[in-house]
Amino acid sequence: MGVVDRGRIIDGSKIAAGDLVIGLPSSGLHSNGYSLARKALLEVAGYQVDSFVPEFGHTVGEELITPTRIYVKSILPLLNKFDIKGLAHITGGGLTENIPRFCLKGSRWCLTGPNGLYHLYSK
Repeated sequence: MGVVDRGRIIDGSKIAAGDLVIGLPSSGLHSNGYSLARKALLEVAGYQVDSFVPEFGHTVGEELITPTRIYVKSILPLLNKFDIKGLAHITGGGLTENIPRFCLKGSRWCLTGPNGLYHLYSK
């Protein structure tokens, strides 16, 4: 819970054609990704918890216990410096559900990536 001045509410209503989409890197998995990660890495790919994975730069186990990043420290300075028009927390179906919710109807967007864990999943 928090308080915000009415004029500083970010609800996506100011998003316009030509606006830039940026992303902040994740620290790794978040709460709803662990079941998929365990299945994909340990059962399907056959890694062990102590398997070193070059894409991670450490073991599967170390990747799985990386603490979740709290994004407020990254976002607050940006809010004071730029006219942020929309925000989305991308987890699970977030790419297909959250971004379209605040994009202009008929607009297109392109995201580049992935890296690390998500790159490994795509293999």
